[in-house]
Amino acid sequence: MRRLTTAVGAGVLFLGISACADSNEDSGVGLGGQPSPAPPTSSEQQAPPSAEEPETRPAEAVDVPEEQVDTAAIDEGYPVEVWTLDEGAVLGAMGQEGGCGTVSASATEDEESVTLLLTEDIPTSGPCTMDIRFRAVSVDLDQPLGDRTVVLETETVGPPSS
Repeated sequence: MRRLTTAVGAGVLFLGISACADSNEDSGVGLGGQPSPAPPTSSEQQAPPSAEEPETRPAEAVDVPEEQVDTAAIDEGYPVEVWTLDEGAVLGAMGQEGGCGTVSASATEDEESVTLLLTEDIPTSGPCTMDIRFRAVSVDLDQPLGDRTVVLETETVGPPSS
């Protein structure tokens, strides 16, 4: 009988403590009587680190025909999506980045082609995730693309692999 009384008493005490904890959460009071921080609203959420470039290609982008894009220098499986904006004055592509890396683009032009170098910059220290993301990058051209061939190249700049 004594054990039953102890078990019932412990249960009542547990329920009482649980009820107090729930009422503190609802009142905005955290541990030690300190106010609990309010969860951020959607307008308070911070932008992702790569917010300076859109995640996807712009809606007004015009596809560069597949036969005008030379992909011989890139790895199989790298995204091949190339477009122009502003009547061919801007060349854009989807770049691949992952973990802590960020992708950027640079272009070298001549009369017959534009070489678009997609560079993934990886920091030299710190932990990184193993995810892969695709992000739109673009460069301003000296002359509109016209019929010139786009030569895609990639490079990774960062710590040496072990």
